[in-house]
Amino acid sequence: MTKDSAAVIDVGGGSLQITLFIHGRVVTTQHLAIGTMRLMEMLSGIEHNVSHLEKQLEELVDKELAVFMAQYMHPGQKITNVILMGDYIAEIMRKVHKSTDERNMVDARRFIEFLQKLNKKSVEKISEELNLSNEKDMLVLPSVILYAKMTQAMQAQTIWFPDVDTSDGIVCDYAQKNKIIHLSHNFDEDILSAAKNMSVRYTSYSQHIDALTEMSSLLFDAMKKVHGLGKRERLLLQVAAILHDCGKYVSLANSATCAYQIIRATEIIGITHLEREMVACIVLYNSTPLDPYEELADRMDTNSYLVVAKLAAILKVANAMDRSHKQKFKNVKAVIKNKDLVITIETIDDIALEKDLLAAKADMFQQIFGLKPVIREKRVYI
Repeated sequence: MTKDSAAVIDVGGGSLQITLFIHGRVVTTQHLAIGTMRLMEMLSGIEHNVSHLEKQLEELVDKELAVFMAQYMHPGQKITNVILMGDYIAEIMRKVHKSTDERNMVDARRFIEFLQKLNKKSVEKISEELNLSNEKDMLVLPSVILYAKMTQAMQAQTIWFPDVDTSDGIVCDYAQKNKIIHLSHNFDEDILSAAKNMSVRYTSYSQHIDALTEMSSLLFDAMKKVHGLGKRERLLLQVAAILHDCGKYVSLANSATCAYQIIRATEIIGITHLEREMVACIVLYNSTPLDPYEELADRMDTNSYLVVAKLAAILKVANAMDRSHKQKFKNVKAVIKNKDLVITIETIDDIALEKDLLAAKADMFQQIFGLKPVIREKRVYI
């Protein structure tokens, strides 16, 4: 399924989460305010006056899905596989699988036909059909509608049922962190893919983004013994580099503040809420002075604040190295010598602008690391 397009859909009570993969790469993770309980709450005031409650539910779902599809799906684009998670899906799949040997997948057309038959029945009949313990489970109807509508909207070919839930994910994460199991899939690449798609969405993705990501990673690696940070912090730095210009989509004058708000408000698969706040702050302090911890104490702990300060200082220096957005440097190397971070570059261009900006941006870096970034130039003649 790595080359196919897929959508992972988790139907919850409060919201519906969609993670979209196109050609094996993460495009976005979005929460839609159409969870089963939320839908029933929205119609609670008119429920008894509506003869066909399912029609009202369908209209609400159609409206939310239309917005998502317009924003993230190209015209004519189809999703090969839909992976469904949530309440009642296990019971539904057991019924659909009665006459097949496949336990975790089913043809989408067959799946939809079964749901459409269920949708014509009363809540009591649906509960009986699915062998639910509660004979009048009112949440089963919005669940059936959501599963059917999502499958139809995505124009999926195959429905997958992984038979796992959040608890399984927590166990897997614990086992991986404690080296009990080793996973072949690189989840960091999913995070970077989502960040790049977000950068493209806000028209900020460019060669400069690639150059800045590479430069900041190079500086991070050269300073391992100084900053004491690890692989996860390196990933956060890369995400910040990819997203640092997204605020210009809203305002050129206040791009840093706008980028901060955009990042905070956008789900990125694999990044926690705290880490998302940290990335947003790294981007903000790439262009603005670092606020004292007291102003951020309600959003992060002291350790997270120190990480933000270190990564923002690295990003600031890396950004100054390509301030012209012309990628003037080749064969960049960085090494610590005495109290200097010596950055050796090869170039055929005039780098006076970069040298001046680096000197102007060096204060925060020196305060945090006790090192002065210095460019050592090797002229290359053609």
